[in-house]
Amino acid sequence: CTAGSTVRGSFDEIEEIVKVCRRYEARAKSSEARSIWVHVDGAWGGSAMFSSRRHIRDITHMDEIRHADSFTFNPHKMLGAPQQTTAFIVRHRHALKRANSA
Repeated sequence: CTAGSTVRGSFDEIEEIVKVCRRYEARAKSSEARSIWVHVDGAWGGSAMFSSRRHIRDITHMDEIRHADSFTFNPHKMLGAPQQTTAFIVRHRHALKRANSA
């Protein structure tokens, strides 16, 4: 999902995309309960989640990131952080450790 594309500034309807993924998973014959990892790329517009203005969070669908497995945003792009940085947030506590260990 996209939360603020760099070219158009568009925001996907995250909840609707997640619904499609979960319907597909329910039909698939998989041993894993959730086989589709939903990531929200908010590198450009993800900082909108910090807005105190409800209508901003509504039109950018930022309250819907709660449905995603992971989310990324770059504070230096909209929050004015002085150094280039990226935050990568994962819902599943040990997912990164399992993915990056032998």
